Amino acid sequence: MFLSFIIPVYNAGNYVERCFASITKQIDDTIECEVLLIDDGSSDGTADICRGLTTRHKYVQFIPQKHFGTSTARNTGLDRAQGDYIWMVDADDTIAANAIQCLYNFAKSHHYPEVIRFNYSTIINRQSQKVIDKKNGTISPAIEYLIGRTRSYVWEKIYRHDVIQNIRFPDGISHLEDTYFDTLALRQSSTIILIPDLLYNYHCNNDKSATRNHCVEALKKNLRDTLKVHRLMIADINACSDSHTLQVLKETLNINLVANLYSLFRRSDINTMREVINLYRTWGVYPIHRTKSIKANWFLSIANHSRALYACMKACQWISAHSNH
Repeated sequence: MFLSFIIPVYNAGNYVERCFASITKQIDDTIECEVLLIDDGSSDGTADICRGLTTRHKYVQFIPQKHFGTSTARNTGLDRAQGDYIWMVDADDTIAANAIQCLYNFAKSHHYPEVIRFNYSTIINRQSQKVIDKKNGTISPAIEYLIGRTRSYVWEKIYRHDVIQNIRFPDGISHLEDTYFDTLALRQSSTIILIPDLLYNYHCNNDKSATRNHCVEALKKNLRDTLKVHRLMIADINACSDSHTLQVLKETLNINLVANLYSLFRRSDINTMREVINLYRTWGVYPIHRTKSIKANWFLSIANHSRALYACMKACQWISAHSNH
């Protein structure tokens, strides 16, 4: 079997059939695939929709579970997948019309590489914008793909099954889990090949999505998840003995620490920022080391001086409050 699709679904009744159709209309007898629909305790009728899809297609499995989050749902899919490659697709997104054939042809002609990364389109209100990686071709060692990237997504890649068979997502985490999984997967891979094809459609209109919900409670959960992932990354750094991999892991951690502080600077309050910085100090990662990003280092020139950072936040809040009058 060439490809296993792992699709976690949670209250995705308005989207899952669109996602499913984008996949099933490409599947025929020439390229063997399977679709694993893992219902993460939905309460909106999504489970009934998935059961109906299962009865109509022999290559579809419906796997219900309690609500544990996206990471645990994906892990359930990884435990059950049988394909030579794994593609983890979000239930509110779609794949491009020629995606399966394109990936099959490329994998076959390139001796079945460990990881294939492709481009994608962001779709907002039916308007599509291409997201094109500036790099193409082979990156070796694969871990170097992460250099300079604050985020990495599993849905923009297919992974050869034998490479990730012993890798799982951190349970209970629904933010930054892709980046952490990708780091583990690329450490296990000798190469990753970047191809220019647009093979995925990232839809941004589902406000209930774990990564697209910006309500206060969701932002708090995202911060908790971010800090958990940072703690895992620090533990991996402390356990790493390869000097080159260690350098990349440190750069990846630092750029993620900067991204988190910048997000807090824009969206959060001073008390939350102070708590996070104190936590980073306790972990030994603050002040944050300079990165290879000019923009990140510019922000660090302020962020690494906590009093100056708090003063800037107060000034920005004052300006924001008075500009509304």
